[in-house]
Amino acid sequence: MTTKRSYIDASVFISAFRGDSETSLRASLVLDDAQRTIVVSEAVRLEIVPKAVYNKRSEEAGYYNSIFNSPTTELLDTKLW
Repeated sequence: MTTKRSYIDASVFISAFRGDSETSLRASLVLDDAQRTIVVSEAVRLEIVPKAVYNKRSEEAGYYNSIFNSPTTELLDTKLW
């Protein structure tokens, strides 16, 4: 079975969790697609998870981490410096 590989930006994660109903639904459809491999860089993870933790939004941070730790997610280790 061939899966689609989709590079996901921070805005898709944020929209899936916090967006209005239509935006949230569309973002969630991409993230929950069983035929898709989510490709995300370490920079995106560092952009959204620490902010949710800092602002004590543990449910939001947990949501992001569940996607990053999913077997259908490919986390790219990029050089940030």
